[in-house]
Order: sequence, then C-alpha cells, then structure tokens
Amino acid sequence: QRKLIDDTVDMAISALSENKGEWIEKEMFDGDTAYECSECGELFCLVDGTPTDNLYNFCPNCGADMRGE
Repeated sequence: QRKLIDDTVDMAISALSENKGEWIEKEMFDGDTAYECSECGELFCLVDGTPTDNLYNFCPNCGADMRGE
C-alpha cells in the first residue's frame, strides 16, 4: 500500500512539475561524493548510496523530476 501511495504522489508531483533534471555526481575536496541538481545547482551529500538508491525522485530544493523518464 505504501508503494501505491508513493507512486500516486510521484505522479501528482510530476504533473505539476515541468522541469526535468538529473543528478550530477561531484567529487568533493575531502573525497566524499555529493550530487548536484542539474536544474537548480543545489548540492546534496548523502550518508549512504546515491539519490536513486535513496528514492530521491525529485530535487528537494526545486522540485525537478529526477526520474529520467
């Protein structure tokens, strides 16, 4: 049921969001990896995995659809 709710929310946000983006992997000065939104340029550092691994289907800053569809 949770998956159905998540999919429904994703569809609703996608319908409202016209901007499509992608995560750009950036190597940081300390050796960590950050991910930049191609639409707004905001950088995100994650504790583990990639944005896709963590189900970041949309940029938390600008709302860009990051699903690549």
